[in-house]
Amino acid sequence: MTLEELIMEKKKRIKRKRRLTKDERKRQVRDWCTFYRRNWDIYAVERLQINLKMFQRLVIHLIGVSDIFYLMCSRGLSKTFMAALAAFIECLLYPNSHIVLTAATLKTAKKMVTDKMQDELCGRFSPVLNWMYENKLIEFHYRDEEIVVNFKMNDSWIRVLPAVEGSRGERATALIFEECRLLKKNIVDGVFVPMRSARVPAYRTKPEYENDKRLVERTKIVYLTSTRYKHEWFWTSWKSCVNNFFAQTKLVYNIFAGDILTSVFHNFKTEEDVEADKAQMSDIEARMELYNEPQGEIEGSFYTLQMFNANRIIKKAFVPPTTEEYIVKYSRGEFPWFREKKDNELRALYVDFAFTDTVNENSTADNTVIGCMSGYPNENKTRFLRNCDYMETYSGSEKDESLLRIRELFFYYDVDVVLVDLLRFTLNPLNCWDAFRVA
Repeated sequence: MTLEELIMEKKKRIKRKRRLTKDERKRQVRDWCTFYRRNWDIYAVERLQINLKMFQRLVIHLIGVSDIFYLMCSRGLSKTFMAALAAFIECLLYPNSHIVLTAATLKTAKKMVTDKMQDELCGRFSPVLNWMYENKLIEFHYRDEEIVVNFKMNDSWIRVLPAVEGSRGERATALIFEECRLLKKNIVDGVFVPMRSARVPAYRTKPEYENDKRLVERTKIVYLTSTRYKHEWFWTSWKSCVNNFFAQTKLVYNIFAGDILTSVFHNFKTEEDVEADKAQMSDIEARMELYNEPQGEIEGSFYTLQMFNANRIIKKAFVPPTTEEYIVKYSRGEFPWFREKKDNELRALYVDFAFTDTVNENSTADNTVIGCMSGYPNENKTRFLRNCDYMETYSGSEKDESLLRIRELFFYYDVDVVLVDLLRFTLNPLNCWDAFRVA
């Protein structure tokens, strides 16, 4: 390097070290504030010094740039933590922010505040937030009907409320719905969504700015949920968000979905943990809870899952008594065990016998199925109502045991007719029918 170059480099260093003017400092603050408001994830990493995984950075960034954001993930993907962090960032970057966070119960909401906000964010993960908390710039107030997090340096706050009718009356610049599938749609739409109110920065009170509609800030809504059934309201809301993501709308819509494999990839869980979880679940539960697959019918199905679910629960099930219970009840004159028959009611006992006991590595034993069904006309006699009141199974073809159970249920249920699938039954059908007739 020549002498002239050295001199020029020295001059540049001196120039860089000179004190900034007041206007230059204001411009720097404005520029950096604008940059961080457009990049929440960078603010979290560089300024709050929080170590985030790549998918967490993506989620935080999308929340920052969205008007409506939908996060649907399996368990164990830190949904609640990311929502808590996003709420903190908005309160810090936007003075006088008012954020309302709601959950199904105040107990659930309190756990979110204590575990994610107070313990993790202010306690362990961010030295900056920890300093603010220790110096009482961030304060937590626990009350009977709400929890409030105050940011004393800029008058922002987070209110955590239960999803009930009594939570009306607040005004919020952002709404966060924790596990929204557990919330009632009428509460979400009727109580919380109307809370939205644009933030009014201090400069907007000046005459030259107060009527400029271009400066009106949009409110933000964040939905968090794990997946369940397609007939639930959250699925319609999710699809609407997806459609709006691809459409040309004034509002900015974004979505993010993740399954248990994301947890494994980022070492939140091991493959052994996943296998252990799967062993405790049915296939349907595993698809929903672990692999983030909503369950339900295909589009345009004639029969919907909602139709089936609406008829799966009976108001009064038939519970066959034990031998001891039957003896006691019968001695008291409390027979039949089940409710008295309605007018024109018929009760049927149906049987599907197993035809094999073979169990090996390539096949499993068949099941004998015995069930009780009742049917009666409705009040207007326009329809015939049917209830499946009871069902039990036996592994393999335990014929003697099955026949004995059929005989018992015939009395307990006050049966009118017995329906039997005899196609593969190995006993003589006539002998079998005689056994039922004896009952």
